[in-house]
Amino acid sequence: MSGGWAPVPSWVMGHPAESHGIAVFFHGGTGRARPRPAVTDPAYLRMVPFALACRARSRGQIAGILVSHPGGGWMGRMPVLARELDSLARQLVPIVGDKPLCIVGHSSGGHAALVAAARWEDTFRVAGVAALAPYVPDGRTYAGHAPVLLAHGTRDRVTSFAASRALAQRLAADGRDVTFESVDDGHAMLRRAGTWHRFVADFALRGLVPR
Repeated sequence: MSGGWAPVPSWVMGHPAESHGIAVFFHGGTGRARPRPAVTDPAYLRMVPFALACRARSRGQIAGILVSHPGGGWMGRMPVLARELDSLARQLVPIVGDKPLCIVGHSSGGHAALVAAARWEDTFRVAGVAALAPYVPDGRTYAGHAPVLLAHGTRDRVTSFAASRALAQRLAADGRDVTFESVDDGHAMLRRAGTWHRFVADFALRGLVPR
């Protein structure tokens, strides 16, 4: 559980008003008893290279927003998660405006990103959602219309590779635009970090930058 600490946009990379699009990043985590500053949270810091990769791949045309969840992750039940995402959306509206938005999340943040992609469709121009090694509740599917990237490490011992693959199959069966990528890596995404970064940056570029 998050302990009641609400997620906040804590680091904006680039100039959203001057960008073609914006990528927002949700870190993972299982929740903790006490809050931790973002700068000391490995789960939060793990998302920084993804934001930098999107900036570099787009030559600065994608702005990045890193979200910090002081409670340590997005493991609350759906009513809690819904309140957290609604609160976060209100904070993001002045930053994002009418720019297209790509939502990227890791682990429990991947689950939150998939929920947000549907929940935020009436608030933002959701152009895509990328869930990396996501926590996927048994049999869960997700609403929404944006393209989906699911990527999971074959060596993951924290969240289920099979559950992510099955989710991709369910979404494809529903007619969704979904891509599934497997990576020879574990949950922390460190062994093949460059591969993960490239998958996300290429996906964000396709959705956010006009060709």
